[in-house]
Amino acid sequence: MHNITDLQEISSNVWQAKYEGSYGIYTINIRTDGEKIIKSSCSCPSKFYPCKHLRIIEKAIKERVAQNLQNDNANEITCECLLKNLSQEKLCDFIVKQTQNNPQFKDAVLLEFAHI
Repeated sequence: MHNITDLQEISSNVWQAKYEGSYGIYTINIRTDGEKIIKSSCSCPSKFYPCKHLRIIEKAIKERVAQNLQNDNANEITCECLLKNLSQEKLCDFIVKQTQNNPQFKDAVLLEFAHI
């Protein structure tokens, strides 16, 4: 069975992977600039460079980064979401406190709602 047995970002944009290949477990090191490979190595016996393992690991890195970004965005709390889920009482209390402590915010509230 040929597969990635380990993939870790050991420091910013520096990745190390273990890949189980035909002749054992290979160590693959890849350094990127955030988008493309700038340095890489593989311990496999291939005479070709880059070997297929580098491309396999590069693809896995891109998938991992994309998944991490997707997870970060899914877990991100937005002000809009927070405000929509607050009770009217809590929102009013917050606005009153902010108008007392922040003259610019007070002016913005008056400009927006004084004519109502």
